[in-house]
Amino acid sequence: MNVFTGMLMCSPDTYRYVVNDYNLCPKIVLIPIGGIPVLYFSVSEQLWNVKAGEMPQWVPSGSPPVVLLSWAGVIICGRLLPYV
Repeated sequence: MNVFTGMLMCSPDTYRYVVNDYNLCPKIVLIPIGGIPVLYFSVSEQLWNVKAGEMPQWVPSGSPPVVLLSWAGVIICGRLLPYV
């Protein structure tokens, strides 16, 4: 739904949004940075099979702050997009 409404928002004045280097480029870069770890944690079978008290084999400790900050950046850039 968000992809569809975002495309509808950008379609009337596409050139204005595409040349906007201040908000659109960081937003497009931050989406995969926040989305890839979420996809990994959702799909990985190893993480779902961990017993209580065990640590998974590989979980980056810096991942949660990076994911949260990247999604916050996506939201901020998206909200500022029509105004800049």
